[in-house]
Amino acid sequence: MNLLSIEERFQKEMNDREARAEKFACMLWFSVILLTYLVLLLDTDMVEELRRNITLLVAVTGPSFLFIYALIHFGRYHPALAYANTLLQLTVVSGAIYFDTLAYGTQYALSSMPPLAYGLVIIVTAFRLRPFMGVFAGGLAAAQFLGLYVLVGRTAPDMSDELISELPSLGWEVTIMKVIILLGLGVAGSFSAYSLRNELYNFMSTAQEEMRLHQSLGRYVSSQVADALRSDDQYSLATRKQEVVVMFGDIRNFTRFSNDHNPDEVAAMLNEFFDKVDQTVSKHNGVLNKFLGDGFMAIFGLFDLDEDPRLAGVRCGMEIVKKTRDELQALKMGVGIALNFGEVIAGEIGSEGRCEYTVLGNTVNIAARLEGLNRKLRTQLLVTREYADNLPQDVAEFISHGEHDIRGIKNAIELVELKPIGAGQV
Repeated sequence: MNLLSIEERFQKEMNDREARAEKFACMLWFSVILLTYLVLLLDTDMVEELRRNITLLVAVTGPSFLFIYALIHFGRYHPALAYANTLLQLTVVSGAIYFDTLAYGTQYALSSMPPLAYGLVIIVTAFRLRPFMGVFAGGLAAAQFLGLYVLVGRTAPDMSDELISELPSLGWEVTIMKVIILLGLGVAGSFSAYSLRNELYNFMSTAQEEMRLHQSLGRYVSSQVADALRSDDQYSLATRKQEVVVMFGDIRNFTRFSNDHNPDEVAAMLNEFFDKVDQTVSKHNGVLNKFLGDGFMAIFGLFDLDEDPRLAGVRCGMEIVKKTRDELQALKMGVGIALNFGEVIAGEIGSEGRCEYTVLGNTVNIAARLEGLNRKLRTQLLVTREYADNLPQDVAEFISHGEHDIRGIKNAIELVELKPIGAGQV
C-alpha cells in the first residue's frame, strides 16, 4: 500500500481539521447572532435606531457566515476562508461595540463585555494551528479597537477630559495598554499554534514511522508476533513453555513442476499459494511461522487463547485444502497438511545479532514427520487419534489409517485423516 509522505499527510490532516473547525465556527457565530437578535427583538424598550442597526449587522454578517459554511461544505475550502472568517468574527465584535456607543453611550460600550470578545476570538485562533493566524487576529482586533476609540470615543459627548480623569480606564494610556494586550494575545496565540503544530507533526511522523516499521516487520514475521514485540518495552519476547497446535504443510509433486517451468513461473505459483495460506492462517488466529521451500509451518494457540487451537487448526487446514485444490490440481499437484498438539518451547532463537521467534520440541518434530506421511497414505490432512478424539464429531469426517511407527515416538500411533463431512467414509 502506497503511503502519503508525512508532509502530504500532515497537510491533508490540517486542511481537513481546519475545514471542520471553520464550519463549526460559522454555525456557532451565526447561531449566536441569530439568537441574540431574536432576544433583542423581544425588548420593547429598545431604541428604534439601535434596532435598525442591529438588523443591518445581522443582515450582513449572518449570510456571510452561511456563505463561508456553504463553500466549505461543498469542498471549496481554502486557507483564505479561515482569515475571512476571523475578520468577520472580529467585525461582529466591533459592530456590537459601535452600536452600544449609540444606544448606551461610549463609556459603557468601551468598558462593558463586548470588548472582551476580541480576546476570545484571538485565543480560539490558536486551535487552528496556523502560526500567523494569531498575529493576524491580534493585529486586526487591536486596530479595530483603537479605531473605535479614536473615531468614536474621543469625540463622544460623554468622554470629556474631566470624566476621563475620573475614569483612567477610558484614557489613552489604558487604551494603549489594551491594544498592546490584544497584540500580545495574538503573538501568544501564534506561538501556541506553532508549538502545537510542531508537536502534532512530530506525533504523526512518529506514528507513520511506526506504521511503516510494523508493515515492514509484518513481511518477515507474523503480524501477531509484530504486535507482541511492539507491546513489549524491550522489543523482545520471553521464552516460555506452552501447549499449541503445530501445522506443517507442503505442495505435492512440486519438484516435477519446478523442473518443467522457468523460475518466474515457479515463484509466481508459490507466491499465490503462500498468499492464500497466509490469509487463511491469519483468519483462524494462527501464526504463519516460516516458509520452508514449497512448504510452511504455522502455529495455533500461541497468542490467541480464546479458541481451542486444535479446532482452529483443523478448520484452517481444511480451508487451505479447499482454497488451493483447483489451482494445484490443474498443475498436477496437491497439498499435504499435518497437525499435532502438545507442549513446545516458544521464544527467540538465534544469535545476538539475528534471531527468529519460533517453537521447538518433540511436538514440532512429530508434526513434521506426520506431514511426510501424507504422500505415503495419499492423504491431505492428517492428525493423530489423540488429536482427533479431542475434536467435535461434526467438524469433519474421521478416517482411520491404522497404526504407524513415528520416529521419535516409542509406540506406534493411530493416524486419522480428516475430510469435510460428506467427502469420505468413516
